[in-house]
Amino acid sequence: MAHSPTAYQLGVHLQFPDERSATIALRTLSVDAPPPRSSVTQTFHQDGKSLICQCVAPLSGDSKCDPSLQLGKLRIAAHAVVDLACLVLETVEAFRSSSLNGSTN
Repeated sequence: MAHSPTAYQLGVHLQFPDERSATIALRTLSVDAPPPRSSVTQTFHQDGKSLICQCVAPLSGDSKCDPSLQLGKLRIAAHAVVDLACLVLETVEAFRSSSLNGSTN
């Protein structure tokens, strides 16, 4: 008999240009809790220049945990992680280039 999964899981591994950028992304993204209605949990950690996010969407008898809905919520959560990581990287790069140019704006 096949064992049914208790959760959908997705790992997002994002390689940053340097360890400092990955640390900034980790500190930025791990601060906020997920929205109260979200059933997806996100756990962030860093491995050198990589930011790793483990997203878990539980499956249970609860009506909020319909398998197809949970899979969709997992996709949305992973997409949000990538979008926010891109924003963090753009911001880090903007500040880095302005500090290299001697700008104080």
